[in-house]
Amino acid sequence: MKKISALLLILLLTLTALTACAEKTITEPAALAEALAAADIYSTEIYPLDKSLVGQIFAITGAYTEAYAHASAGDAADELLVIVAEDEPGAEALLTQLEKHMADFSALYATYAADQCPRIEGALLMRVGAVVVWCVSDDTDAAKQIVQNYMK
Repeated sequence: MKKISALLLILLLTLTALTACAEKTITEPAALAEALAAADIYSTEIYPLDKSLVGQIFAITGAYTEAYAHASAGDAADELLVIVAEDEPGAEALLTQLEKHMADFSALYATYAADQCPRIEGALLMRVGAVVVWCVSDDTDAAKQIVQNYMK
């Protein structure tokens, strides 16, 4: 009986730990994008982009429900994208597409401003639930902290 009680207690503790480790989400992606865009972490001014340009600029072909994007005028590689997929598998697909964008973006800058390549390759690219965040800035750690402030 003691062994069964001990096993049940271990099972209960394991389930509690798994519940506590449940994947986080971002409930206010627009506010997150606004906070990232307003942060003093970019080497140049970034400008808001129309949602209709997201697919073309970031080579996104997957479905998404919301997108908030900013980019520099081209003098530096600064970019920001907060994009919301329909679900977590969709977000994984968007993440994969943005990994390719990162490689292509770095290759492009290597042709005329190679000093920007380390910033691109060290950029923040992460998925939180159904939200994917891409941020090329001077301070990836600060960008990550801002994202963490919006995680629930």
